[in-house]
Amino acid sequence: MTDRDEELLKALASAARAEDRASDPRWSARVHGALAQGELDALEALAQRSAEDREAWEASRPLDGEARARIADRILAGLQANGAERGAPVATAGGPAATAGEPAASAPHAETTDGPRAETTGDPRAETRDGPRSAASPQATPAGRVIPLAAAPGRGRWIAAAAVLAAAAAWVLVARLGPGRHQVGATGEPGALALLAAPASVPDYAVSIAGGEAGQRSANGGAVAPGIARLGPGSRLEIALRPATRVEGPVAVRAFLIAGDKALPWDVRAEVSAQGAARIAGDTEALFRGVPEGEWEIAIAIGRPEALPDRPAELADGPPGEGENPKAFRVLRLKVRLLPGAAPPPPAPPPQAP
Repeated sequence: MTDRDEELLKALASAARAEDRASDPRWSARVHGALAQGELDALEALAQRSAEDREAWEASRPLDGEARARIADRILAGLQANGAERGAPVATAGGPAATAGEPAASAPHAETTDGPRAETTGDPRAETRDGPRSAASPQATPAGRVIPLAAAPGRGRWIAAAAVLAAAAAWVLVARLGPGRHQVGATGEPGALALLAAPASVPDYAVSIAGGEAGQRSANGGAVAPGIARLGPGSRLEIALRPATRVEGPVAVRAFLIAGDKALPWDVRAEVSAQGAARIAGDTEALFRGVPEGEWEIAIAIGRPEALPDRPAELADGPPGEGENPKAFRVLRLKVRLLPGAAPPPPAPPPQAP
């Protein structure tokens, strides 16, 4: 590996250590699937103590072999691409690094060793004993020059792979605990971290609504089925969002209420299952407190937490799925009508002091 490759790998590990919970090596070991059963039991018990520890437990789900290989391939590809673009030495799988566009030359005095070593040639006192050497002399190597010796075939490749996998596991843990925080490489330029920072896609979702005086079901991105759920005083509403296939990784929900040119954040709590399904349920009075009566469209974005739109206008101004990375989240829409008295009015502002 080149110095730049090592710098980027160190940056990956440093980013992981910057997170308090991610700095515990047991979490990264669990991502690798290399945690002893006793330590695994201790971590599971720790996860019951606080929401933060529970989050770390969920974030450290073990990666399978395919996922580790995919992440490592993306990191190595990014490192080689960055090196090639800048003319920096590019690490190859079969031998020492070479400058991009030039063949790799064998190092002088190369020998097979158990690891990288350096040999110093030349004697700084030679000029005082024997006089200055000729520049053409085969022994005119500058004093103190460091000549790299070739490593044992294949050893550097395994060392690089192990380092990449360790850094990848640390990055995965940090990404799950704090999505979207590390978008650039160590030098401030897009690098291996930026390659991995793109949110993973999610499958299509279907939404169903139960409660009130009518039910409806809609496939992701399709037209809402005829009928509007009518919600009166004492009505109960339940909205279920189900993915077409199981979703691996974190999933979150963000919802908005839209009526004409008016759009409001819908502050509700969604229960999300380990398979990526979500459920919003409650009494009308609790779910729609302070929302005026009338017809409302409920727009629900579900997908990767870091990709969800955070402004109602991003949903109101375009069709479902519109956004910077539409596959990282899905938008589902349905309609309800709040009847008079269905939801309590917003609390009156406190009287102003005279």
